[in-house]
Amino acid sequence: MQRLHTAPKVVGAKQTLDAIQNRMADVVYIAKDAQIHVTQKIIESAKQQQIPIVMVDTMKELGKFCKVYVGTATAAILKKKRRCKDANL
Repeated sequence: MQRLHTAPKVVGAKQTLDAIQNRMADVVYIAKDAQIHVTQKIIESAKQQQIPIVMVDTMKELGKFCKVYVGTATAAILKKKRRCKDANL
């Protein structure tokens, strides 16, 4: 959970789903008290791509860890960008 404070991330259901679908998500966080219709597709997509899912007790707690200070249903830590040594590739 400490990584949420410092790592590049997205916060919110739409942004989390976009990150998963674009293969940019490294870890997905889901609040246990979030509504299932908000989280279901995110959970399914993350499982399909074998992205680790971390369950957090409340939306308020997840928001606090993300430094947004409002409740959030989901968040995702983004993968580190790979740098190519040869810019011509």
